[in-house]
Amino acid sequence: MKRILVTGASGEIGLKVIEMLLNKTDYLIRVLSLPDRFSKRRLKRFSGQLEFVWGDITQKEQIQKAVEDCQAVIHLAAILPPLADEKPQLAQRVNVEGTKNLLEALEKEKNKGFFLYASSVAIYGDRLERPWIRVSDPPIPSESDIYAQTKIDAEELIRKSEVDWTIFRLSAIMSENRKLDPLFFHMPLDTEIEVTSTRDTAYAMVQALQHREKLTHRIFNLGGGPCCRATYREFLRENFARMGIDFSLVPEKAFAERNFHCGYYADSGELDSILHFQRDCIRDLYSRMEQKVPPPQRFFSHMFQRIIVSELVKRSAPWKARKELASAAAKRFFRSVVKKDSE
Repeated sequence: MKRILVTGASGEIGLKVIEMLLNKTDYLIRVLSLPDRFSKRRLKRFSGQLEFVWGDITQKEQIQKAVEDCQAVIHLAAILPPLADEKPQLAQRVNVEGTKNLLEALEKEKNKGFFLYASSVAIYGDRLERPWIRVSDPPIPSESDIYAQTKIDAEELIRKSEVDWTIFRLSAIMSENRKLDPLFFHMPLDTEIEVTSTRDTAYAMVQALQHREKLTHRIFNLGGGPCCRATYREFLRENFARMGIDFSLVPEKAFAERNFHCGYYADSGELDSILHFQRDCIRDLYSRMEQKVPPPQRFFSHMFQRIIVSELVKRSAPWKARKELASAAAKRFFRSVVKKDSE
C-alpha cells in the first residue's frame, strides 16, 4: 500500500482527488489541512477513510509529521487570487515557503517520495497577442501578479530539490460550483482560454502516481485540449445564459484590456498522451453548470438580471479605475493609458 499525502485537500480539485484515490485499493490517503471550520466541514464526509494531519504548511515541525512514510505528495495548497494580491506576505509564506518546507521534509525521508506540484498558466502572463503557449516559453508574469510570481519561485525550488518531481501548469480550471467573482473582470474579453474541468484535472493528478518514470523531472502544460477552447467573451456568454442572465447587459468597459493571463496550450496533448485525462469538452462543462442552477433560481436571476449585473459591475476594479485614468490601477488594466504614457 502506498501512502499519498494531499495538501489543499478541501479545495475543489483536492476533494475530487480524494474521491478518486478512495476508489482505488492500493493507496492510503493522508491529508494535511488547516484545522479551520471551512476545511473540517468540507472534509467531514471522509471521516474514517483518511489519515488527517491538522496543521499549517508554514510550520516545519507539522510538515515532517505529515510526510512521514509517504511515497508521494500531491501538492495543491496555495493562496489564490484575489487574496494573494491583497496579502502578498501570506502568499509568499504559503505558496513559496510552504512548498520549501514540504521539499525539505521529504528530503529527510529515506524514500524521498514523488512530488507532484500544481503550478499555473498565470506564470506565462499576458498572452493576448501570442495566445499559443508552450512549456518552453519563458515565465513572464503580468504586472503586480503576486500569485504568478510565487508559483515561479516555487517551481525553481522544486527543480533544485533532491526529490523526484513533476510540475503541471494548470490551465483555467472550470468548476460547475464556481461562483461569480469580481476577479473575472480582470481578464480581457478577447483572451483566448483553454479550460479544464476539476474532474479531469484531479484524474490527471491521480493517474500521474502510476506514471512516475515518464513524468519525473519534467514540466507539462495541463489543459483540456482542443474541444475546451473558446474566447473569454464566448465563455462568459454561455455561463451567464445558464444562470438566466443576458451577458450583453454587462458593459465591456467593466473589463480590463490588458495584463492578465491565459491562452491556448499548444502542447496540452503531450501530457494527455501519457495520462489520458482529457475527457470533458467545454459543452459538457456548460451542461453540468446548468444542472447545478435550479430552475427557480434561474427564473429569479432572469427577472432581476439588470439589478444583479449592476451590483456585480460595481465590484469591478477596472470599472472603478476608469474614473481615474491617471491612477496606477488604470495603467494596470488599460492599453490606452500605457500607450499615452509612452508617447
